[in-house]
Amino acid sequence: MSKRFLGVLGLLFLFTIIGIIYTWPLRSHFSEGLPTTRIAPEGHEVTGLVQGDYLQMYYQLWLMHDAVLSNNSPLFSNIYEFAVESFPKDLMLYYFPVSSPFLLAGLLFGPIISYNILIFSSFIITGLASFLLLLLYVRRWPAALAGSLVYTLAPYRLASLIAGNPNGFTFFLLPLMILFIERMMRKRSVLESLWAGICLLSIGVADPHMIYYVFLFFPVFFMWRWIFLDNPKENGRIKSVFKRGCSDIILLIPFIISACITVAYLMYMKSIILDTTTVEGGRTLQEVRLYSPVLSDLFRRINPNSSTIVYPGFAAVFLAIFGIGSAFSSLNRKQWANICFYSLVFFIATWLSFGPNLAFPPLYKICYKFIPNFNYIRQTSKIMLFSFFGLSILTGYGVLWLISRSWGKWCAVFLVLILLLEYYPFKPIGIAVLPSENSVYDYVSKHIGDGKILNIPLWPGDSSWSSNYQYYTTLYRVPMVNGYTATIPRSYWDKVYLPLEVMNVGEMTEEQYRVLKELSVKYVIIHDDAFPEKVSPFPPGFTAENLQAAPFLEHVMRRQPLWLFKVRDVPLDKTSDFKKTSKIGIFYEGEWMPRKTGQVVKDEKASGGQAVLAEPGKENSGFMAYGPYRYLPSGKYKTDFRVRVGNKSVIDPELPACEVEITTDNGQKILNSKQLFPGKSKNVAEYETITFEYTLDKPKTLEFRVKTKGIVPVWYDYSYTRFYDQKDPLLSYEIEDMWHAGRTREDVGASGITALYLVPSKDPHDIVVSGPFRLYPPGRYRVSFYIRMDKDDGNRDLDMVELMVASGYRVQIIGKKTVRSTMLSKNDYKAVSIDFTLNHSAGLEFLVRFLGEQEVWVDRVEVDRIN
Repeated sequence: MSKRFLGVLGLLFLFTIIGIIYTWPLRSHFSEGLPTTRIAPEGHEVTGLVQGDYLQMYYQLWLMHDAVLSNNSPLFSNIYEFAVESFPKDLMLYYFPVSSPFLLAGLLFGPIISYNILIFSSFIITGLASFLLLLLYVRRWPAALAGSLVYTLAPYRLASLIAGNPNGFTFFLLPLMILFIERMMRKRSVLESLWAGICLLSIGVADPHMIYYVFLFFPVFFMWRWIFLDNPKENGRIKSVFKRGCSDIILLIPFIISACITVAYLMYMKSIILDTTTVEGGRTLQEVRLYSPVLSDLFRRINPNSSTIVYPGFAAVFLAIFGIGSAFSSLNRKQWANICFYSLVFFIATWLSFGPNLAFPPLYKICYKFIPNFNYIRQTSKIMLFSFFGLSILTGYGVLWLISRSWGKWCAVFLVLILLLEYYPFKPIGIAVLPSENSVYDYVSKHIGDGKILNIPLWPGDSSWSSNYQYYTTLYRVPMVNGYTATIPRSYWDKVYLPLEVMNVGEMTEEQYRVLKELSVKYVIIHDDAFPEKVSPFPPGFTAENLQAAPFLEHVMRRQPLWLFKVRDVPLDKTSDFKKTSKIGIFYEGEWMPRKTGQVVKDEKASGGQAVLAEPGKENSGFMAYGPYRYLPSGKYKTDFRVRVGNKSVIDPELPACEVEITTDNGQKILNSKQLFPGKSKNVAEYETITFEYTLDKPKTLEFRVKTKGIVPVWYDYSYTRFYDQKDPLLSYEIEDMWHAGRTREDVGASGITALYLVPSKDPHDIVVSGPFRLYPPGRYRVSFYIRMDKDDGNRDLDMVELMVASGYRVQIIGKKTVRSTMLSKNDYKAVSIDFTLNHSAGLEFLVRFLGEQEVWVDRVEVDRIN
């Protein structure tokens, strides 16, 4: 065997091992699970189905498998999601040829294994492509290998790759394309130009963000090459540059043709997608700022938010500094030019990655204002692709400079080892073990005919929670009204989302029935496991039970975590009556609310031990609290504001000190309002509770406001909303009435027939029960959680769950107890109690944290007053 062949085998083996290590423990779940996140939150390392972009990527690759290998759907189509006329049909190209390993693996394996093979192959392809380019530049394999490790293991790439963002899969195309262009320039080969053009076209198909940056990058790249690298000295500089430039243009014809095809494709896609969506005209700077990293992210080695990862690694930066410094040594002109150019690429790309959050100099704002289409990009960190590209090349030159010195070889080895340790998070990636079947969808697939389904919650279409629906589609191929995409047509928003949004909170009238019929919806499915508090202030059971009361739907079955309803051919002869209420309260601590004025201070008399204080002379008049714009169903409610106002001795007591109000329509309509006047004593006044009663005739978005006039100190503690029929203090809660993760199942020993069943391999080892956010007056209490084991495990003493009583949205933990298996029985629910004392009124949560050592059942929570 030749040394070159052995070298290639060595690289393949090295990057395969690196792929296994940096995706641990994916290898152990290769046939049943998909990676979800680069750094799994503690307790969520291995779970069941969870929402995320990885499911969207998996779904779109599955479409290729479905069309090419299974022959169940038309090629280049997406017939299963957004199955409505108002949604434009994208030209699905399945990220090909980036996705080619997925298609090839699909000949032998199922889609899950094929997806994981694609994950592993990205390490090999990216490593080889960057290594070959760096070898062309630095000529020494140790330096090339060091640079390729930086590029392949870049934290931004791994976070994007494992989270299922196309950007993480397409990293290899940039160095591969530059490699072909460099070879084209050196060999004067049109074939190399053609390969570079294929890479360019592939980027255009697979990653619109990357191709946009590539088109900004290449004019500068070619100018740099022509001026500094490709202009021979003979016959004068201007003449030689012009002559060489003409020759290069001829060589670039295949590449230019590919660029034109790519531009035409992108313009076509823009016309049928972006120009018809809610993001037409681009993003605002305010929106971009919300999704941009801040300067401190540059130093965050462990960053769970993949959209703000800009950490370059100190070892890589040190090696890059050696590389930049080597430009002033005895390197040849080409190496000097490369170092200068890629230094600029690294610094400019890193600077732009912070978006408008790095205001001076205003480089991003200049690009945003003057470069066409620059304002369409919401996640500015996507340009980190070019930042790490420049950093990898500078790292290669840094190692090259070090290994050329006798003292520098071990320094280079040491820094590369540190680099590998820095890029490894020392935490497992997240893995979702996916279900292989579902009885609700199995029933629907057999009975739906030419109908469609509507999944609840219904989102506008741009929420990753809808990715759960996409996964079920890969199992049963049932067309749905829902879907997940970053670009939402205005027509979908107007004709589908807005009319049907009220169903998220359990309401359905003739208007929704008419829309469902027009959309050919035959079944409605409620997903407990995709129902966050952002959708509704009440758990999914509240939505399901109210929809059961609607005359337009027939309840078919309940199979955790899904509810199934059939749209009736003819509605029942009765009116819609939404009388089901929830035991869950809506409790907002003042310190967690948005505000224009005031400071969070410690206050023993406040719920959670904190309040918002606005003092004259320190803060201006204005809103101490506003928002949070909660969408509430129709019904009768009560809302309490807890406020205290300073004394009257220094001002006219007839002047109002503050105002509390409830508004709708973005503050344009006031439902209730009351002015508060200065306290009546010389001492600071006690807290006062202002209660409003009101009725919503239809679902509305509410805002709770507290406004200080700036004349005396004002303290704001909380706002507390509940249904009018709910009396405090409430002393008993079935677990299905509370917010919970995991699944409820029928159990003959449970008080409400069902109980929460928790399994270590499926459910998060985290808080699985929360709420009820209800108000309790001062006094002594005992809260009892009714729990039992699933099986008797002999004499083993295992940690089962941790119980907590908290106030102030978990700012204050009032009581805590760990439940061990020796405290429980297999046959009967045992009460495990926590005693606590409240010195003032507080909104409470009763929390259950699953510790994940054994299966366990949780039935109910009961509260008793202790005299």
